[in-house]
Amino acid sequence: MPGTDYRAGMKMDAQNFKPHKMYCKDGSVKDAKTFKDHLKFKKMGCGHTKKEAMAMEHGGKKKKKK
Repeated sequence: MPGTDYRAGMKMDAQNFKPHKMYCKDGSVKDAKTFKDHLKFKKMGCGHTKKEAMAMEHGGKKKKKK
């Protein structure tokens, strides 16, 4: 299930995936080494920034930039 890469506005899928860190609402940092890892961490409530992870913890959604 492809998602949107918020940094580049492009679709993220297994073909254009690049390993990166994800920040979890419990304060931990995970390494998404594969696209499968990325989806697993996203489902756990992890995000690409600490601010995004904290917003998920409080039930809020991040605001989209125009």
